[in-house]
Amino acid sequence: MTDTPPTPTGSEAQPNFANPGLDSLQSAEQMKLLDIMDKLRSFGVSEFVSLPQIIVCGDQSAGKSSVLEAITELPFPRKENLCTRFATQIVLRRSPTTNVSVKIIPDTVRQRTEEVLERLSSFRHTLKDFSELPAIVEQAGEAMGIGSGSGNTFSRDVLSIEISGASQPHLTVVDLPGLIHTSSDKSSDVELVSSLVGTYMKNERTIILAVVTAMNDFQNQIVLQRAKEVDPNGERTLGVITKPDSIPVGSEKEDAFVKLAKNEEIFFGLGWHALRNRSYEERNDTFEQRNQKEEIFFETGAWAQLPRETVGITTLRTRLSKLLYDHIKAELPKVCRDIQAALDYCRKELEKLGPKRGSVDEQRMFLTHLSIKFLHLCKEAVDGIYEDKFFGDSVPVNEEDIPKRLRALVQNMGLDFAKTFRACGHTIELLEEPTTGFNFSPDSIKKIGLNLPERLTRKKAIEWVMPLIKHSRGKELPGSFNPLLIGNLFWEQSRPWEALAPNHLDSVYNACEVFLGLALPYLTTKEIASPIMHRINIAMKERLENAKKELGKMLTDRRKQAITFNHYYTVDIQKSRQKQLLDNLKATLSSPNATMVARNGIREEGYTMSEIKECLTKIITSDMDEYACEEVLRSMLAYYQVASKTFVDNIAVQVIERHLLHELWNVFSPISVMSMLDNVVSAIAGESSEHQNRRHRLDVKKEVLMEGLKVCREALPGMVVEDIEGGGE
Repeated sequence: MTDTPPTPTGSEAQPNFANPGLDSLQSAEQMKLLDIMDKLRSFGVSEFVSLPQIIVCGDQSAGKSSVLEAITELPFPRKENLCTRFATQIVLRRSPTTNVSVKIIPDTVRQRTEEVLERLSSFRHTLKDFSELPAIVEQAGEAMGIGSGSGNTFSRDVLSIEISGASQPHLTVVDLPGLIHTSSDKSSDVELVSSLVGTYMKNERTIILAVVTAMNDFQNQIVLQRAKEVDPNGERTLGVITKPDSIPVGSEKEDAFVKLAKNEEIFFGLGWHALRNRSYEERNDTFEQRNQKEEIFFETGAWAQLPRETVGITTLRTRLSKLLYDHIKAELPKVCRDIQAALDYCRKELEKLGPKRGSVDEQRMFLTHLSIKFLHLCKEAVDGIYEDKFFGDSVPVNEEDIPKRLRALVQNMGLDFAKTFRACGHTIELLEEPTTGFNFSPDSIKKIGLNLPERLTRKKAIEWVMPLIKHSRGKELPGSFNPLLIGNLFWEQSRPWEALAPNHLDSVYNACEVFLGLALPYLTTKEIASPIMHRINIAMKERLENAKKELGKMLTDRRKQAITFNHYYTVDIQKSRQKQLLDNLKATLSSPNATMVARNGIREEGYTMSEIKECLTKIITSDMDEYACEEVLRSMLAYYQVASKTFVDNIAVQVIERHLLHELWNVFSPISVMSMLDNVVSAIAGESSEHQNRRHRLDVKKEVLMEGLKVCREALPGMVVEDIEGGGE
């Protein structure tokens, strides 16, 4: 290879760099689409949104630069170990004036000092002739820190070569460093090149020219494996075979590469193409001479069997032209939508940053506006009106949006609490009564320190009550009971409330905390939200303490004398007595010797009045303590039913609503902002230099994307406007 490019001759020496090779990449319709891409690129949209592009990649020494040179017919420098040490972006632009400019686009991934970034960004040169390019490229490598004792062999920075002229087409091609697979190279170099090439290849808007050299077995060339990883179906990969003239004629290797060119060995959806580039001895040949020798080569030997459209640089340009056109045509609507999405995000971030605020008054005004937005968002969440985009709009609701819909969440938690309370809120339940355990498993209840209620027969329940009757006797007559016993039994029956209610309160409080932790960062930046959330957490802790005090009073009240004016208390007692009587009658009368009685002349099974009277006599118990136990148990269970329903409702109204949800937005309200001291306001809303720089970057990004949006609207007025105008300007 030569240190300097071949001396341009003929059309190559013209200052406007016109050449037929580039012209063949363009048609009127293609030019229109490429003009659109160029406008987007010239506005800087490519910094924020991926644009369709062509990349040339392959293993080291695969002939990538020769392919690029053949495609564009521009004599790029080919000095050994120079251009392939970093990505080289060749940008061809149409302009009234002829110009060649070179600049470095610094890598944004690595953290580097402002001094280094400034040095790279300031690297800009304007050339008068291509002969100056090798020296400039070498200087660029030094600026990137390659060589010169730095220890760096490759760089993530990009060298951009922009060529403009009156007859230039609009085309961007990126030449990437060759993939390394020799053990002698540093592992850091291997990883850097692999990562750099992978970043370009993974971009779904990139057409990959995967270059393989016929000098090495294609199975061992990394680029094919990488292409298959990022583009399994080869929908955007075109394989390019170089140096086919280096293979012995008639050899098995030649046959294998011919099959590869036929797309039989490794399949790519875009197929394969074979090129014969200049050898070292032919380094001074003109492009016309190069093309003639290539044409002769593919007309002879095994390569002559390949379709003419898959060999030679002329047909490659034609294929590439169509691929480029189809690719841009398919991707342009998506690009426009991505620009809109990026613009929407940019506006949202600027909205979060708020206006510039240098004085305390401006800072207080900013916080006041923020608190008003917070108020509206909280009110919607508490009222269950989910109109803001914050709440999501998918059906069904996305998992990540569920915590944002606070009212729905609290209502569902309340229903679950009521269900759990009915199932597990009592200590015992009678076997004669239907179970209230629903589908609760013992394990799920044990998580909150409870067990399912103990199921007892009426006889066992009476035995449970009997000791209390005997040891709590007063002046009441035998067979009756002290009314205070209802309260004593109720305390024991309602013992699970002491675990269930606080657990429910904590769950709702946690839901409120999660909601607030999502709502405020949605409205402002993390830096602003963080100190405000600290104040909100203090206010929420105070609300929780008040709620716990309220709940504590309710739990204490249940240990006082049982009082109710709910008529369902007596109704339930009567229903219980009636049910017990009917159950006893059924048990006593279930005899195989039932009397046959006549009803309307028809004989049927039944019971005589005397039999029923005799049965009722047997049901009556003479044990006064047992009777008293039955009555106090019946009264306690009836009172529990009334009190438990009231308790569940009071938890919702007097604890959850009153202390947690009522005017939740007051944890950060305009009134609280107005009462803040000046130093507190400045500490929260004062702008750091980082904030100011971020706002400036977002303003620049917004302007770039808005210009890009205008281009999209002009290009696709019928399709794009409906999709992108919603963001407004």
